[in-house]
Amino acid sequence: YAMKNLKEWFGLSENRDNFEIETVDDREYLFARTEADGKISGILDRAFQTNRTAKAVLFGDWGVGKTHTMRHLQYLIENNNDYKGLTVFVELPDILKKSTFQVAHSALLDAIGMQNINGWLYNFQTKYQEKTKDEIQNFTQSSDIATGFVSLLGSGAIQALSWKWLRGEAITSGDATNFGLTTQLIQSNQMSMVLRFIGRLCREAKKEALILMIDECSNIRNVTDADAVSHWKNAFKNLFDPDNKEAGLIISVTDNDIDNFPEPISDQQIRTRIGQGNFIMLNRFDRDENKDFVKAVLSVALDSTKVDALIKQY
Repeated sequence: YAMKNLKEWFGLSENRDNFEIETVDDREYLFARTEADGKISGILDRAFQTNRTAKAVLFGDWGVGKTHTMRHLQYLIENNNDYKGLTVFVELPDILKKSTFQVAHSALLDAIGMQNINGWLYNFQTKYQEKTKDEIQNFTQSSDIATGFVSLLGSGAIQALSWKWLRGEAITSGDATNFGLTTQLIQSNQMSMVLRFIGRLCREAKKEALILMIDECSNIRNVTDADAVSHWKNAFKNLFDPDNKEAGLIISVTDNDIDNFPEPISDQQIRTRIGQGNFIMLNRFDRDENKDFVKAVLSVALDSTKVDALIKQY
């Protein structure tokens, strides 16, 4: 009898064709990262036990498993009954020298989805009735944002335009006049407030904390325009601020030295808001950790019954 493939040769588990670690499919496991796993659990425990939002930065060299660790963190939040959270994961899109936080903002809104936000908003309107717009304006400190969200409750063209505006895209001056909006949501503090209000909608509708996750934030290094750098910095300052209890933020950066991070993250004001204990460094494995890693992968990848049968056979 000739074995046909890797699965048969090594007695792999039914759901595996090879030994490769899949970022999403294997997110349940954090192989040989005992220290990092402990720090992650500590951050999540403190956030959810105090009814606050999780904020953290994962960092390290290329290939150390930052994206996998982000996905593992996402798995923990979604599968632990003590963590009432909804995660939204995005990989930072292309970043150019003049790109502002709007690039990340629009990607996050798209990942959450207009349909979800609309459903949460209807729940909010049911609660506050005729005071809905005032309640939104009081929270966001912006009549434009309040108008944008209320318009999202409409249908057809008005809903499409309000969604476009909330994403930070420009609308025509005519449409802006008709719907009582500015032509574009530009300010970073307004974008962060939109995300925070969506977090409030999520908590009130689903009883879950909204956790925003942005992978590959090293790409912000491409931003060289001073105004664009300030835009990112102010957005992160607002989202990482302790006063933000509505939307958590977890990001990843490729670098071993916090001082070398892109300026909007390495800035001392941002680092203070994040908190030193919320920076999690992922080191390359040493010899012993490599052994632990291989053992952990094999324990997951192999079917012990098949392996025992192969040993007896050969």
